[in-house]
Amino acid sequence: MNFRDRPLIITDLETTGLDPYVHVILEIGALVVDQRSLDVLHTWQVKVRPTTSALALAEPGALEVNGYSEEEWRDDAVSLRYALLAYMAYARGGVFLAQNVTFDWGFMQAALRATDVKSTLDYHRLDLASLSWLRWPELESVSLSAVAEGLGLGREPRPHRALAGAKLALEILRRIKFETTFSEGTKCL
Repeated sequence: MNFRDRPLIITDLETTGLDPYVHVILEIGALVVDQRSLDVLHTWQVKVRPTTSALALAEPGALEVNGYSEEEWRDDAVSLRYALLAYMAYARGGVFLAQNVTFDWGFMQAALRATDVKSTLDYHRLDLASLSWLRWPELESVSLSAVAEGLGLGREPRPHRALAGAKLALEILRRIKFETTFSEGTKCL
């Protein structure tokens, strides 16, 4: 299949910290999007149950930003292996796109290795932060919230949720693809 015919898998992860070799995935949100029209074909999300040892290594700030609570995750979360198998079935053949692809793909790679799950994604990766930087070189920051706020989309809500992050990323991607100018006089900090 031609690269341009593959769907985009806009993915956002919430994690217990910033290091994929120490911290783990708490939540995965993804949109399957038609690459040409940017219409959403499917949405998917899952909470991942962290192990006790993973929680011991978690950054308290990360748990706060992501709104992690044992009560909420106890009833709704699944094992990392189950989450990855489901994600790979859902995302089969798609092109991985994330706000900070190095961060999200780094966590996906570490999780795939840890669970012995094989990726079914296309080998291409797209980085929304880089696309934003190329599209609007005047931006002072290419964080998801900063770009969204500069475009009048508002900041990413707190606590962060993976599916909400993926949806916000899609709105920015739509602006990159379909709009010709950045809001005049807007500066992202």
